Amino acid sequence: MLKNLKSILVFSLLIFFTLVLSAQTNDKIDSLENLLKKEKNSIVKIEVLNSLSSEMLSFDLIKSTDYAQTALKLSETEKNDKLIALSSLSIGNAYYFRGKLDSAFFFLNNSLKIYKQQNSKKDIAKVFVSVGNYYKDKNMIDSALYYFENAKKIAEDIKNQEIVAIVLLNYGALYSNNLADYSAAEEYTLKALDIINKLKNKKLEIQAYYNLGIIRKNINDEIKAEEYFLTALDYYVENNYEMKQLNVYWSLGTIFYIVDNNEKAKFYYNKLLQLSIKKQYNNGMAAAYHNIANILQNENKIDSAISYFLNAEKINLQTGNKYWLSNNYSELSYCYLEKNDFVPAYNYIKLTIEIDINLKDSSSLCDNYNYLAQIYLRNSKLDSAVYFFNISNEIAFLFDEKETIKDNYRFLSQIYEKKSDFKNAFYFLKKSKEISDSLISLEKKEIVEELEIKYNVSKKDIEIEKNKSVIQNLEKDNKIKALSNFILTTFILSLIIIIVILYRFVTIKNRRKTEKLEYEKILLEKNTEIKENQLNKAKSEIKNQAFLILGKNKIISEIREELSAIKDIHSSNISTEIEKISELLSTRILTEDNWTNFKQKFNDVYPHFIYKLNANFGKLSAGEIRLACLIKLNINNKDIGSMLGISPESVIKSKYRFRKKINLADDKQLDELIAEI
Repeated sequence: MLKNLKSILVFSLLIFFTLVLSAQTNDKIDSLENLLKKEKNSIVKIEVLNSLSSEMLSFDLIKSTDYAQTALKLSETEKNDKLIALSSLSIGNAYYFRGKLDSAFFFLNNSLKIYKQQNSKKDIAKVFVSVGNYYKDKNMIDSALYYFENAKKIAEDIKNQEIVAIVLLNYGALYSNNLADYSAAEEYTLKALDIINKLKNKKLEIQAYYNLGIIRKNINDEIKAEEYFLTALDYYVENNYEMKQLNVYWSLGTIFYIVDNNEKAKFYYNKLLQLSIKKQYNNGMAAAYHNIANILQNENKIDSAISYFLNAEKINLQTGNKYWLSNNYSELSYCYLEKNDFVPAYNYIKLTIEIDINLKDSSSLCDNYNYLAQIYLRNSKLDSAVYFFNISNEIAFLFDEKETIKDNYRFLSQIYEKKSDFKNAFYFLKKSKEISDSLISLEKKEIVEELEIKYNVSKKDIEIEKNKSVIQNLEKDNKIKALSNFILTTFILSLIIIIVILYRFVTIKNRRKTEKLEYEKILLEKNTEIKENQLNKAKSEIKNQAFLILGKNKIISEIREELSAIKDIHSSNISTEIEKISELLSTRILTEDNWTNFKQKFNDVYPHFIYKLNANFGKLSAGEIRLACLIKLNINNKDIGSMLGISPESVIKSKYRFRKKINLADDKQLDELIAEI
């Protein structure tokens, strides 16, 4: 089940990130293009070109860029700063949606400089939104928030509610995609929707509903997600936005697959397939074939699943998409192993390994060597099984996966026992026990740390209760003071003018006393809030730690360039190649120091979590504990992969092995189980 879920999510990325909008047309674009052909006035032509660029953002990003670049050239010829700024903004937005962030930032900055010189506040606010999105996609959260907030302030000053709504939508996207704070994301999006409804802006309204669907999808609320997505879908169908319809069909198929509603999942994936065939969109077809095959595999319809996987393979061979082709081969190997058809099972897993070597995906290599060894073992080829388990084990050392290494040693011990090689059997059993003992010692240390944290939390609870008691006493004093003021006021009102003057003096004096007491109360309440939030501070720190780890992805690129020399797993130099992998991956992003710092902050937030993991599921590997911690933080698969230096499909494979190890039932979700611990 989890293996198939991995494939679904892998191909979800395919649809989500590679849907390049096709050159659809609508009436507005036709009118603008006809006007452009007839117009002679350069200034008007520039305005039309920028309008076309903006409209084409929803249809064809290449054309959008071309129109904006033509507008910029004409603007420079006319030496019109305002139009140069507008055209630069159009180019920046086009490059942003094409994923060329640095090019986008260059043109956005050029536009911003001109608008600041002209003090054009509305235009400055628009550019601030675009720059904020640049920093959001760079995962520079503070900078993104700075530009969004300034855009919102300017929009509020000039009373432009449309820009305010757009900023709130972007706040929602940031909290959903970057911070995984779905409650805050939904709050901002609903605030935006309230403003949009008053403005009666249908396009922004649909964008808000689509964003809400994504948020609900991320928290597996299939009922609300479907409701929001279908609202957006009606609009996309009405306006012939076929590529956006594909996004909705993929999203709906995925959410229902995750909650094990196979019938609805197949329904929406078939919609995705039909529309992709109509548009001749290869990536959409490949994703639909693959995802439907996963569902058929879950239903134990292995032959039908193989047929769909082969359709996906054929398309990915045509497009040359090796990453997704590797996934096709892996799934086909699983299917043939289920049929005990070992020859194709061997062949497909070996093809997967070859692609992993070309893609320099070392973590996936470790998994696939392990799986290849299992195939040999299941086919009673013990020597081959030992060979590939040893290769898997060597790579596991690079990741310091102690639990995996321990299990490999134990497994090798059993194989050597079957071969009557008791010396090696005893050796590997001993090594397995040594690692097991070290893990037990680590567990004891964690228990002590947990008790210390519990003690500190208890002390803080006492302090909070004490502060609450002080606040209650202050409130009582305030009531007494208020009563005294009332009596004094009644008395003074009955006196002559001289006493009235005295009354005013006393009233002011008492008001100041009351304000002082209120201020003291606020200070005490704030202190209580600070005490209550001290534990949450650690959560912020662990998020920052995660973002720092994600920032080290450059190291992975350098490692992958070094691994390009590895071409053939059957080469006699395999040991030398593995040693070279060891040298390169010794600089893995998630070092022991990273993990120690990360785990310390994590334990501040969830002091019982790791202890309960081991108590509930037996001794878990360091890698499984890391994975569980990141799942507990509600981090998505892509970011988990970036943090651990592995691909998203490897993250999902790791989840599958974790699920299999703890014998989690098919109707249970791993993420939900870990969230409840």
